[in-house]
Order: sequence, then C-alpha cells, then structure tokens
Amino acid sequence: MMKKNDKLTRRELIRRGAGLGAATIGLLVLGSGTSGCGGEEGPNCNDTSGLTPQQQSTRSSLGYVAQSPYGTQKNCTNCNFYTAGGAQQCGSCTLIAGPIDPNAYCNSWAAKA
Repeated sequence: MMKKNDKLTRRELIRRGAGLGAATIGLLVLGSGTSGCGGEEGPNCNDTSGLTPQQQSTRSSLGYVAQSPYGTQKNCTNCNFYTAGGAQQCGSCTLIAGPIDPNAYCNSWAAKA
C-alpha cells in the first residue's frame, strides 16, 4: 500500500493496470454467462427470417406482438390456437406460421376450451 507522499512508479502502475484489466475481463465473462444461473434467456421466438412474405404478412395482419398488452390474462399460453414447445423452445400456432413466444398475443386470441 502506498503512503500519501509516495510517487506511483511505472512498475506499480503496470501492476495495477494489469490487475484492473484482469478484473474487468472476469466481470465481463461472469456477466455474459448468466444462462444457467437463474437468468436464462429463452429462444428467439421473434425470428421470422425463415417465413415467406405471405406468412409474415399474415403474422402482421393478425396483429402478432411478442409481448401481450394484456399480460398473463390474454397471451399465447392460454390461447386455444397455441401449442407449447418443449423446454427452452418456441411454441406454434394453428393460425400463424413461425415460432410463437408463449407471452405473445394476436387479435385472434381465443381462450382455451
């Protein structure tokens, strides 16, 4: 530990810089590896790159949104047309082609029977 009137030597500056750099890299690695630690991110159910223009148009015309404005009261999870995917997988819909987020909503939502 340095005293108040000690000067910072080049060697000390390099040592501290290397320590700070290693700590920064460690934090970045820990921060980016949150999956598996309770911060899992599911699959990207909004990737429509594999859909035809007509399928994308249908998705838009039905008002599909990735996050239901009605919360858990009206979302794909409790819609009659939705079929859940497996763990960490998108679901599917009988009306809309492509991956379906369980928390999504569209104008054709109908309560499960």
